[in-house]
Amino acid sequence: MENMNGGKVKTINRKELINVIENVKPGLTQSNTVDLSEFIHFGEEEVLSFSDNICVSASYITGIKGSVKGDQLLEILKKLDDDELKVKMEKNKLIISQKKKKKEIKISMAVADSNPDIWPEIPDKWKKIPDDFIKGVESTIFAASKDPSLGALAGIYIEKDSVLGCDNHCLAVFKLKKKIDEPLLIPIQAAKFLVNYPVVEYAQNDNWIHFSTSDSTIFSCRKIDGEYPSGVWDLLKIKGKPIVFPERFRETLERSQVFQAEDNQVKFYIATDKITCISQSETGEIEEKSPLDYKGVPFIFKVNSDLIKQIIDQTDKAVLGENSLLFETDDFKYVVALVSNE
Repeated sequence: MENMNGGKVKTINRKELINVIENVKPGLTQSNTVDLSEFIHFGEEEVLSFSDNICVSASYITGIKGSVKGDQLLEILKKLDDDELKVKMEKNKLIISQKKKKKEIKISMAVADSNPDIWPEIPDKWKKIPDDFIKGVESTIFAASKDPSLGALAGIYIEKDSVLGCDNHCLAVFKLKKKIDEPLLIPIQAAKFLVNYPVVEYAQNDNWIHFSTSDSTIFSCRKIDGEYPSGVWDLLKIKGKPIVFPERFRETLERSQVFQAEDNQVKFYIATDKITCISQSETGEIEEKSPLDYKGVPFIFKVNSDLIKQIIDQTDKAVLGENSLLFETDDFKYVVALVSNE
């Protein structure tokens, strides 16, 4: 952004500026390849952060132009006392002054071009997004692959009224109340931040997907190359016998969370007349057996502990297929592959 060397002074609210910086912070230090990723960028009427994969901007009038290290500026603002601050640009410095205590702090300002080619171009036309869109992303994000080498599977895929996450071991599908007009593929790392924004509109161009909130905060994320594999839909085609989980099974799940690995995975072993819940971490292990109306070949499945609690709150039933287990509620389907009998 171009620099202002004049001494024009602007009064800003300290707490408001802190909130704005916190709001755009996901774009900070999400990349090791773009030098600007450590900086908060100020336009006269906007505040922005950028990495090579995420860009977040918010409307906020400061009257200054330039770039400053985001974490340092945020730390300084939080340690000041006054609610009203004076800010200005002077000789390549951002000057922040406290009005009451007559303190003056000078922060070195890194100068950037006014419109870098690496920043995403924001489209003019936007489309409404379903009210339960963020709920859909939250419900499927755990199932998407964390491995970038898997291409499109390292993202959340939205097509018509379905939100999908899949990692070749499990598949989660959330049904939206309304359809979207065009498919979207959101990188998993971006989706983790996106769920914190109450988005109401979306747009996309060749390389970026953009989401906007009602207060004009814009969250942009770079697209994933490749197409989502159509074969994932076949994973939902499960025929088999129902399994009814025991009463008060949620209490078992809550106890299992005392000891669990960083990925929150809990292992379940189902055999004749019983289900065993096994959870372990570096500090301990818990194994709890419960009665279960089941006659058949023993099998094992693993699932995220928070997810299985949410499912059990809505249904106590699952369908056991040849190689997988299907949970289904009114707006959600979850398929998990069975693993070998360990």
